[in-house]
Amino acid sequence: MSANTRIGRQELISRLREYLGELSSDSHRTLTRSIDRSRARGEQSPVHDIIMDALREVMDSEPGGERSLSAERAFFLPLEPVMGSISLPEKQVGVIDRESLRPIWIWITRDLAPGRCDESLAALRAAIVDEEPDAIAECADDFQREVCLHTSALMAEYDKAQGSLKRLEGQLGSSRVLADLHDIIAFFKQKPALKAFLDGLPDKLPVGRSGLAMLNKALTVYADHPPTDTIYAFAAVLDRLGSPSDLVRFAVYYANSSSPSVIRGTMAGGAVQIALSEAMREIERLRLVLAGDRNLDKVTQSLRLYHELVSAIERTLDEAPEDPWLKRLATVRSRASDLLIKELDPLLHMIKRSVGVMESRGREIVPDASSLQEAVFGLTLFMVASEIRGSLAVNSLIKRMEKNIEDALESQGKQAIDRLASASDENWDAAEARSAGAAELFGIYFGGAYGATMERRHAATVEARARDIEIQARLAG
Repeated sequence: MSANTRIGRQELISRLREYLGELSSDSHRTLTRSIDRSRARGEQSPVHDIIMDALREVMDSEPGGERSLSAERAFFLPLEPVMGSISLPEKQVGVIDRESLRPIWIWITRDLAPGRCDESLAALRAAIVDEEPDAIAECADDFQREVCLHTSALMAEYDKAQGSLKRLEGQLGSSRVLADLHDIIAFFKQKPALKAFLDGLPDKLPVGRSGLAMLNKALTVYADHPPTDTIYAFAAVLDRLGSPSDLVRFAVYYANSSSPSVIRGTMAGGAVQIALSEAMREIERLRLVLAGDRNLDKVTQSLRLYHELVSAIERTLDEAPEDPWLKRLATVRSRASDLLIKELDPLLHMIKRSVGVMESRGREIVPDASSLQEAVFGLTLFMVASEIRGSLAVNSLIKRMEKNIEDALESQGKQAIDRLASASDENWDAAEARSAGAAELFGIYFGGAYGATMERRHAATVEARARDIEIQARLAG
């Protein structure tokens, strides 16, 4: 899958998730059972994959939302702690893309298992039919071990015979899926160590050095493993941390150094890699919200989490512009900045449309409500971006827009509020909408006493007009 195709698919899943969220839990379970039965019959459909990806997050928050077990789910179930919730444009080492599971499973059952590990696959399927939990777990372990053994042997064979894994890549469908297959094999080979690592930690690590010390102690189970193996441990422990930025603090704590090159040579190197992946994930989450429901709370949350991660990396690690991690951080900053620049580009135009006078045949037009909604959204986004500008590359844009926004509000916005009292009956609706929009934008941008003053002035004018109308009605009566 190309990056653009993946992005389009992710947007489709995001919008489908909104629709599915309006359906009942029974509808979700009926749809899931129907797809599971189709897959059990051997039917394969990319539409099913998209629906299931959208359903998964919706059903996770529902009581009794468990799906029926299948050989495929039993095989991949241990990967849940390192499964990425959002597909990113590039492969992130240590995090397995959920979209890769279906093509990998198809390849395992179609190309790998026959003649190699079909007996263990049959045993797993039989255990699932018998609904024996212990037997299912044991058979799944056996099948995972055999898949690892035979996949590693097949990769070595292809590499020796052809000098590359292009043939395997073609069978799987893309280099991204092949990279995830590498991760899955590496994960299964260290599954006992990962289980011991997680079992040695509480569900939630305490904040501060005591939490870091617990993480340090649990990591001793990896003493006989290559340092690179721990990346899966750090991916799996994310939900137990107070914040993903704790990973960077732990890396420095463990290595007793803030030098990226020193940390990279220790078992804590994977912690920084996962933190960088999480920063990239927040950007992708932000992009999906901006392309989807444009929920301002979600946007703000993603930006603040992104800022916290980037700030922690920049403050905690020594400055080393040529270091691979810091280069990757620069790429992360650039992507976030490009996304915000594109989003903020029409803001000034929306502000002017909301508070400026527009006429048609000598009569003022009521401003479009959607323009004000976009102006409020964009201005709030601008204020957050201005607040976290240290984690972005938008300083020149922020400075330029600050001046332009201030000029627009002080001129057209202030005029809209000042002239409301003298608006004619014919133009009152348009003038009141402009003044209300200006007051709201003043409150967002200036805040404090100035913003509150403008909001009170607008409210006082509207109230005074209402009193005048009431008095005139009484006199007329």
